Amino acid sequence: MAGSRITANLTLNAPARQNLPTRLEDTEVIVAGRRIPLFSAAPDKAAGVLPYDLPANTLHQVLIRRGLTYSRPAPVNVAAAQPAILLNTQAGGTQALAEIRRDGAAAVLNSGANPARSGDRVAILCGGLGAVTPAVEAGTVTPASPASRTALPVTARIGGAAATVSEASLVPGEIGRYQVVLTIPAGVAAGDRVAVEVETQGLVSPQATLVIR
Repeated sequence: MAGSRITANLTLNAPARQNLPTRLEDTEVIVAGRRIPLFSAAPDKAAGVLPYDLPANTLHQVLIRRGLTYSRPAPVNVAAAQPAILLNTQAGGTQALAEIRRDGAAAVLNSGANPARSGDRVAILCGGLGAVTPAVEAGTVTPASPASRTALPVTARIGGAAATVSEASLVPGEIGRYQVVLTIPAGVAAGDRVAVEVETQGLVSPQATLVIR
């Protein structure tokens, strides 16, 4: 999808905070005739960011150039969105990469040591939420102001209950990562693996989990 990584790393904990180059290790990735920004390049894989303004629901040709050699073109279908919740690799399993934000306190990662409660504001880090307004050039650091909010509406469910989403936007100071800020609904059953999912454009993310007490 536009704005997403060509090879998604949904367990990414270390965000990119510097503008990305379009050439790494003598490698370039060309999509729809445009060189895309690259996170990494290896002999068997390259990871980059698709431009946000690529036409959606369209087949585009992908080429990879390494040195003087070009790959054969391969078609890739670009969707408007493909939501996914980033995972906390330090916690393991399906634990969402999510910050608890309480007034007057520093944000903390949700975990067994820092469980969320009903009424808490939680920022869940995501990928694949599509175009944003105002637009940000793919591969560049998201400015702090104004907030680049998702062009498509985003909803969320926790433990099967609808959660109020107050913001869905790119994370300031980072590249290509989104935050969905929501409120833990009242009455959600407590547990170490409470299901959470986000939805946009009728597409639902794979389930992740939160720790709720």
